[in-house]
Amino acid sequence: MECDSEYQRTSSSATDSIGATPDGNVESAGSLELSSGSVDLLADTRVFLKDNLKSPMKASLKEVHFAGYTIHEKSQISFQLMNASLKPQRYHLLPPQTKEFSVKVKNRLGGVVPGMYDTVYVDFKASEYKPCYTDCLRVHCEGEHNLAIPLLAYPIPGVALPTHIDFGACSVLDERHTTVNLTNSSECTFEFELDLKSEHRCFTVSPLQGTLPPQESVTVNVKYAPTDYVTSSANLCLMVNQKFFKQRQCKLLGSSLPGLPATHGV
Repeated sequence: MECDSEYQRTSSSATDSIGATPDGNVESAGSLELSSGSVDLLADTRVFLKDNLKSPMKASLKEVHFAGYTIHEKSQISFQLMNASLKPQRYHLLPPQTKEFSVKVKNRLGGVVPGMYDTVYVDFKASEYKPCYTDCLRVHCEGEHNLAIPLLAYPIPGVALPTHIDFGACSVLDERHTTVNLTNSSECTFEFELDLKSEHRCFTVSPLQGTLPPQESVTVNVKYAPTDYVTSSANLCLMVNQKFFKQRQCKLLGSSLPGLPATHGV
């Protein structure tokens, strides 16, 4: 299931809406009573929009991210669902459709008055590693301005790249070598790609792409071989095929001066 900007339910399985008593125990129907069939009807016939500016209910989190997880261990994230309108509001909280996500609400008595909020607790627990689990929490409001809150859980590759590599000075037509280990600290397999951006051809990197097995490392070879008496630089960018992975960058530096002894590929 992908988390898009518009959500309509396609499954016909019966579920309950989620509300809660003041002590935080989850029960069917928060402020408005619904049967399972009514919940299915709402989910099938209503549109739920992410970042719905017209919705009277506003969530303190636009998306719920479980960034990094351990199988068989439960993680919990809470957020506030606030009444941003000028009048009391009642709503239905339609629960996630997948077994890995569950929700409970600490609900106030009756409707939510303007400026006040309910606290929503989202739990995640998985029995196997996957690149990304997705689901959606849907808030059915009075009127047609319904809200969707994407739920996502994914492993963190944990792949590091040095911020800079300085080869120092060496003679023309000489070579300097170093290696970089890309370590995947997660339990999922990822693909990586390296992009070398430079105006000089004196830097060589290999391999430029490959696979990162779980809990293993891949060695990347970096070579500097100047052909002119000049200071050279390059940017080495690392990308991993994980949706929320932030690009890593490494600055490569090297220079060549006349009269330096050859090191013969140190």
